[in-house]
Amino acid sequence: MADNSERVLFLSTILLLLIIVQSINYSPPRHIGTLKDIDVDIYTPQDNYTLGEEFTATVYLVNDESEDIWIEAISSYMIVANSLNDPEPIRQLVDVDFGDEDNPLIYIPANSRVTFETIPCIPKYPGEFQIICIGGKTRARAVSNRH
Repeated sequence: MADNSERVLFLSTILLLLIIVQSINYSPPRHIGTLKDIDVDIYTPQDNYTLGEEFTATVYLVNDESEDIWIEAISSYMIVANSLNDPEPIRQLVDVDFGDEDNPLIYIPANSRVTFETIPCIPKYPGEFQIICIGGKTRARAVSNRH
């Protein structure tokens, strides 16, 4: 009788260990997408700036869906932040070096936004000032004098 109870105990222990190992290795399914599956929002603290006034634009990755999403890592992207009247507009190419090559995904929780980039801006010409980054676009206005 002791043999049967030892076998049951042994098999129960093995089964329990397998369940524990399986649950540790289990991760919920991920919705993996691309930039087409999210919105890109560029925020500026104000709509109008004085010429030469420095401000920071913030680029957000926005997930308006009720499900978490992971998007493929962005290895390089273009930033445009200049006055439309600038005779020599500057476009900056940014190459991204991801420290964790085993997990090259960007996580964006459901119904939220995460900061992707901050862009320092200084309007040098009057009129519209545009900011473009990874498909998001916004404009501010630069004026000579603040009223």
